[in-house]
This record gives sequence, C-alpha cells and structure tokens, in this order.
Amino acid sequence: MHSIGGMQEVAWDVARMFAERGHDITVITAEIAGYPPSFEDSGVKVVTVKGADWRRYGTRWWDGSRSIFQRDFADSCDGVLSISAGAYGLLKPRSLLKGVPLILQAHGSSVAEFFSRWRTGRPLSMLKSVLNLLWVPRDMMAYRRFDVIVAVGDAVAKSFHRLPISFAVQRSQVQTIRNGIDTSLFRPDLGARALRRRELGWGDSVRVVVSVGRLHRQKGGEFALAAFARLAAEESAGNLRYLVIGDGPEKENLERLAEQLGVRHLVHFTGSVARRELAPYLQASDVMVFTTTHREGMPLNVLEAQAVGMPVVVSSHLKATFQPSERLLFALPRDTAAVAAALRAALEMGNDGGTSLPDSQSLAYCAGKYLALFEALKSTSATAASSEAHNA
Repeated sequence: MHSIGGMQEVAWDVARMFAERGHDITVITAEIAGYPPSFEDSGVKVVTVKGADWRRYGTRWWDGSRSIFQRDFADSCDGVLSISAGAYGLLKPRSLLKGVPLILQAHGSSVAEFFSRWRTGRPLSMLKSVLNLLWVPRDMMAYRRFDVIVAVGDAVAKSFHRLPISFAVQRSQVQTIRNGIDTSLFRPDLGARALRRRELGWGDSVRVVVSVGRLHRQKGGEFALAAFARLAAEESAGNLRYLVIGDGPEKENLERLAEQLGVRHLVHFTGSVARRELAPYLQASDVMVFTTTHREGMPLNVLEAQAVGMPVVVSSHLKATFQPSERLLFALPRDTAAVAAALRAALEMGNDGGTSLPDSQSLAYCAGKYLALFEALKSTSATAASSEAHNA
C-alpha cells in the first residue's frame, strides 16, 4: 500500500495467507497516504505509526511501533515476524516480548548491501554504501536477539555465514524459507493472455519481452533496453514489443534512451501497476528480462514469470540465487550482445502454457513453513519454561 516492491509484497502475501488459515494477524507499519490510522484488508488488521516515513527507519518508527505493541499486543501476541529491521524497536527491552517467538525475515545484510553498492561502479551509489557500513554494528547486536533469522534465498543465507556477520550469528540460527508466489493469481492463463494482448493492440504473432520492477539505476534497465534494441535490429522488429512495467526515477531517462536507440515505437511503458493487476501483463508476454546490477535476495519478478510459464533472462551474478531450470537463461547484464542472444533463445522457447515455478516457492508452501517454525519455537519455549518451573 506504500509502494510496489519485493519486500512489501512478500510481507503482505505472507500476512494474508496467515489470515486465510485462520490466524489473527496484525501488521504494524508506517502511515499510508489515503488510508485511516487503522483498518482491515484481506482479513489482515493494519495499524499505522503516526508520522513514521515508510521509506526509512528512525526514532519515530522505533518508538511508535514499540508503543503500539506495548499498548495493544504485549499481553496477547504469540509470535512476531520482523520484516527486515521492522521490529528492532521491540528489542529494547527484550523482556517486552515475554518469551514470544521472534523471527527476522532477512532479504539481505548491511554488509552484502555495502558490497553490492560498490559493484555498481557508480559514485553516488558507492557514497551511499557508507550508510550500510554504519548499520553493521547495530545489525550485529540485533541479530543476536532473534530466535531465528529466516533468509529468503540461499544467497542471503550465505551472507549471514560470512565475516563479520558470522561473529554475531550462530549457524543454527539461520534458516532458509524461499519467497513464495501466489499461484492462484500468477498462473498460466491463455484467456487472460489473449484479452490483454487485444487491449494493447497486439496480435498473436507479436513476440513480447517484459521487464517488471522499480525503474532505478541498480535494476539495469538501460542494459535490457539496449539489448532489446539490438535484438530488434537483427530480427523482424514489426513483430517485437517491449513492455516496461513499473515506475521510478529512471523512467524519463529510459524513455529518452528508447528514442535514441530508435525503438520508442516498440516500447510500451505502463507506469506503476498494482500487483493484483500485474498477472495479465505477464500472461500476455513471452519472455522476461531482468538485467539488475544489484545483489538481489530472491527477486519476485523472476518467480512470477516462472509461475505464468515464460522463460527468463537474468543477470549471471544471480545464478546461485535460483533453483536450476532450463527456462532460466543467464547473461552478464552489461554485455548487451549476450543479453540479446539470450533473449533470442528464450523467445524460441516461448510461453508454453505450463509453469516452471518450483513447488517449494509457492506462497502456500512458504506460509506453511513460517507457521511450522512459529509452532516449533513456541513448543521449545514452553518446554524450557516447564523445565525452569520444575527445577525451581
């Protein structure tokens, strides 16, 4: 409700799935423009912290979220899931939680983010990396106080086993629960594919490349666009289209670049699209391209593309992030010739009407793993409390 982004989508999907399974779920978050201070959506209660900015952490968020928790949930809550550093305000004092299981959902670490910014080679991004270093001591102190750190992908888990983070985190403390996709929404649907293509004015013979995500320099949109232009020059451009879904600070730059490359008439910029309206765009496409220069935890856009049945061309440095699949092709993001070649190969595969998403990355599986983890932690806590009482 604040914005479209992987971390927000994962958080909301998991909360919604918990509610569907009969659990009483409340999300504490920052103020949301156009929404009341508290409301309910999809069976999930939402309570907002007045004056807190959703784009950054700060004293107003830490104090405000702690105050709401103390007032409304301290005596009734039986589990806390911290989305990234969201629940850091509850760590002082840890006794505030009174033995309640506390899980951190990690999409990366401040150390990994530091190196990721330096790899971009862009001065502003490298300068901002200093902020990531400043977070390292705070994060390391906080990690110790979580019962379990859940990594959303294997690459994230590995980052917690490396120095200096490994000084603060026990190996047994880190578990992996991969991000899950709502397969009732993101699924092959030939009817939705035909309808959306008609709405866009594209016939069955048109081959559609799609990108989904925030239009930010770290996402490498200029490389995907240059690769598409190279492909259009080599192929029958009249049957090619590029669908760019998302908004962000790079939108105008990408539109100018499309003009300079001579493919503006082949590129359709949708702007921001609500997640519930995203699936038909993916179903109407033939291949996704994601040339990010960033170290991503577990990007949902790739999983969503797999769920609807299309092949994906993704940056080679993310190869270890995903489970192997013949319909995942990798290329160096800045090598536009290699990306164009991978797109050509992916277009030959086509959208075959079947899904290639692993069963372990469905939303139902993901939510079930979290619930099982909470139950295991509560059982361990109850056993420990019983043992202490007996010894006393």
